[in-house]
Amino acid sequence: MKKIVVIGLLILAGGLLSYALNRTAPEKSPPPSPAQEEIPEEEAALETKGIHHKIMEKGKKNWELRSESARQYKEEKRVELEPVELIAYDEEEKVILKLKAKRGKLDLNTENVEVEGEVMITSSQGVEVATERLRWIAKEKKLITDEEIEISKDNILITGKGLEAAKDMEKIEIKENVRIEIKESASR
Repeated sequence: MKKIVVIGLLILAGGLLSYALNRTAPEKSPPPSPAQEEIPEEEAALETKGIHHKIMEKGKKNWELRSESARQYKEEKRVELEPVELIAYDEEEKVILKLKAKRGKLDLNTENVEVEGEVMITSSQGVEVATERLRWIAKEKKLITDEEIEISKDNILITGKGLEAAKDMEKIEIKENVRIEIKESASR
């Protein structure tokens, strides 16, 4: 219920801001030449700076999403975010995972998040995962990608293609081309 209130407040604030900004007459610019015309993109219904989307479960934080800028679209129930930070919590509300990426999309129907561009995940156990594209499946609380991945912890480096992991990073499945490299520690 709180997420609906937060989203509703964001939409209301954005609508009021949009109304206030659109009341002034825009400057007229010359029409583009046929060579300059592009196919118009879908118009955003709401654009805002600084978003914080918190998901609660049984009265406790489950995960949250932060972004410096967000655009919500009229026709689709999605919000585009730049850059993206997703933080997951355990039952005691301790941070167990942080995900960062250049950009992402939040599906308002499912609360699934797709991120891309220098995706970096860090778990509370010190496991780091790097990839270019990844999906957070909210209902199942898991991370999925079909892209090349690199997992590191201490002196171990694992590479492969495709990944499925629980939000606590306790169980990680690499789909194919798995390669493990163990570096000698300097303490020997």
